[in-house]
Amino acid sequence: MTRRIAYVYPGPRTPDADTTLKLVSEFASPETTVETVFLEGVPPDIEGYASRQFTELALLRLLPSLQDAGFDAAAIGCCYDPAVLLGRELVDMPLVGPLEASINLASYVGRTYSILTDGPKVAAWLGDLLNVYRDARCRGIHSLDLDPHAMFEDVPTVCTTTASEVRRIMAADGSDVVVLGCTVIGDCLAAAGSVATVDGDLPVINPVLASIKAAEMLADLYRAGRYSVSRQGFYASSASSVEALGFELSGASLQDEQGRRIA
Repeated sequence: MTRRIAYVYPGPRTPDADTTLKLVSEFASPETTVETVFLEGVPPDIEGYASRQFTELALLRLLPSLQDAGFDAAAIGCCYDPAVLLGRELVDMPLVGPLEASINLASYVGRTYSILTDGPKVAAWLGDLLNVYRDARCRGIHSLDLDPHAMFEDVPTVCTTTASEVRRIMAADGSDVVVLGCTVIGDCLAAAGSVATVDGDLPVINPVLASIKAAEMLADLYRAGRYSVSRQGFYASSASSVEALGFELSGASLQDEQGRRIA
């Protein structure tokens, strides 16, 4: 029986998305049907922390409907892993973030890893996210300082720069493998034929590949009744969270002690 996975692109459809979707389909097994879902009415760029909050809210509202529609798992297409941890409070089906899947996969390739992402702002956020994941195997987080929206315009340069940086990072950090902390970098390398290694023999983890394969494995467990999100602690269900999904954002107001609005 074909497993059904939702690949959620955390924003509206763009020309760059078509390249990503083609690779997602190529990475998936023949027994997997991947259906792409786009978000409407959200900021076009998730890089800013404020814009990410609006995107996460849209994702949290979407995820229960994907479960109700019969999907076996959902993978979110951004290494910020937006709404993955929060979404597990709301749904029972597996949710996969590319960064979390990549650092898990890295443990099968080497004992230590470094991360290479697109820019310093993203690198800073990924560092915080690693603290949330409580992973101590990362030797360093680095960035190419490239605009992800322009990467597909010059894929050869992205690939050459990435390969050079991977070699430098592994030597400087003493890491065994480099996790690509940006789905677009992974897309560029894969489009050029580099998925598991760069520059001949340097191992890298492609976050799109890692997320799809993790989603397939967890989907199989979920369908067999052998996957269950713990409801005893962090992911304990909350009625207030479910109710909050129906709230409409109307802006916050500042009130005085008599309840009169003053700002």
